[in-house]
Amino acid sequence: IRHLVYLAFGLIACGLTMMVPMAEVEKHSSRLLLIAVVLLILVLLPGIGREVNGAKRWIGFGLFNIQPSELAKVFAVIFLAGYLVRRQHEVRNTWMGFFKPFMVLLPIAGLLLLEPDFGATVVMLGAAAGMLFLGGVGMLRFGLMLLLGVGAIYLLVQDPYRWARITNFSDPWAD
Repeated sequence: IRHLVYLAFGLIACGLTMMVPMAEVEKHSSRLLLIAVVLLILVLLPGIGREVNGAKRWIGFGLFNIQPSELAKVFAVIFLAGYLVRRQHEVRNTWMGFFKPFMVLLPIAGLLLLEPDFGATVVMLGAAAGMLFLGGVGMLRFGLMLLLGVGAIYLLVQDPYRWARITNFSDPWAD
């Protein structure tokens, strides 16, 4: 019954979201991303964020909880899509047009890692990389981004807990 109630709320939210014109979403993409950043900061504050299994990822609002990292992923994609539309020439032809989105997304990734939420960080930055590739970023810049990304992931998985989660996929029945 609980799942059906959440499903009904989700379908209502989906219907309401579909009624919002894309131009409005794009116009407010920076504000949406700012809301996500504020929520990511709030979840880290004592007394606001709820800790479950050593991770602070939830903010309670009475009967329900929200996970700011989920909003951050969606709002980051919306923001980057608008950026790629507005700055298409700059993204395709200049280094600065390529690096500007990362000046916005990397601090958000840092907030996600403080929760810690490695999965959300990888999904958000992976989606950003895919969008930049499809947006026409030159192969030299894209290759550099991939090398930096692989290097960052290598450094992050040095934590035994994260490495165990990654290697668990090779034999999920071992644990």
